[in-house]
Amino acid sequence: MKKTPLMIRVEEELDDSLERLLPRLYNEMGLQPMADLFGVKKATAWYWLVRFGIRIHRVAVPEGHDVYTKRNGVKRLVPKSPTQLVIE
Repeated sequence: MKKTPLMIRVEEELDDSLERLLPRLYNEMGLQPMADLFGVKKATAWYWLVRFGIRIHRVAVPEGHDVYTKRNGVKRLVPKSPTQLVIE
């Protein structure tokens, strides 16, 4: 896919490719802060996610639980526990 000059500028400023930056930053900070970091509007950041084929999955999690996601797409809810450090 051909990248726009704005995409190239963001990659140069952050010294990484958008393909790697977008999913990581979306997970770490969310859409609006990511857009602010890139210096673009929220709609532009969302369009880039779509254009690069990055899928967003939202999960409702009850109070006191965490969600662990495996590569094969299986999700499971796990009760939070300060001593539980099991990640499969």
